[in-house]
Amino acid sequence: LSEVSGTEVTDWESLKAAARQRLDYFHEVGGRLADHGMNSFVFCPATDEQVDEIVCRALNEEGCSASEAAAYQTALTLFLMGEYERRGWTLQLHMNCFRNDSSKNFEKLGVDAGFDTVGDQPDMVYQIKCLLDAAEQADGLPKCILYSLNDADWLGLASLAGAFQCSPAKPKIQFGNAWWFNDTFSGMKKQITTFAEQGLLGNFTGMLTDSRSFLSYPRHEYFRRVLCHTIGEWVELGRLPEDEDYLGGIVEDICYNNAHDYFGFFE
Repeated sequence: LSEVSGTEVTDWESLKAAARQRLDYFHEVGGRLADHGMNSFVFCPATDEQVDEIVCRALNEEGCSASEAAAYQTALTLFLMGEYERRGWTLQLHMNCFRNDSSKNFEKLGVDAGFDTVGDQPDMVYQIKCLLDAAEQADGLPKCILYSLNDADWLGLASLAGAFQCSPAKPKIQFGNAWWFNDTFSGMKKQITTFAEQGLLGNFTGMLTDSRSFLSYPRHEYFRRVLCHTIGEWVELGRLPEDEDYLGGIVEDICYNNAHDYFGFFE
């Protein structure tokens, strides 16, 4: 980070300065989203002085405790959220997964080789609630999309999103689409239904792409089919009007227009 930013990282303040430089760079070249992997997360507020002490000891390879690591992660996340808000970026939070579960296979094959599973941190929604609330109090709450690999979190996250709507963006905080192990017919249908029941489906930004692999792109087509199947089923049940033009406009919004307007790629 020091090398690429041109700022020597020696403490908490210089670390933040280096991070700002990188955000400025990515903004200039068109970046408008950030993605934080929160396999687990514990909200642990700390003063700048406490965080500076943690950072300095870590830079000196003195290590830190689990609670100190949580305090650092909380402080860094809140700092970055404020920077995203000032730039009009969207923050994606991917949470509650286990990584590299099989130690033997991890040692044999390395990372991202198929040994990740669904996490089970039971209070994840509460921890994220504390994070969003602290960011909002500091006037540093950016647009956010909340994803959990554990569908037990979905109702909590969908309802949590409704508590922080305070921006021209519609909606500012979103419950994210079915992801990874939930990226299936039943998973997508459950997520779409939960979003519709707890919010306004027509404002959904739709499917994301794991663009590290070109094979992930067909999920957009699959998502569109599941979306249309679900809406068509609701029409047959009498829950939506049988109006193809009206419903087709909603599908077009979810599959393109909302993302176009929400992320601001084409300002």
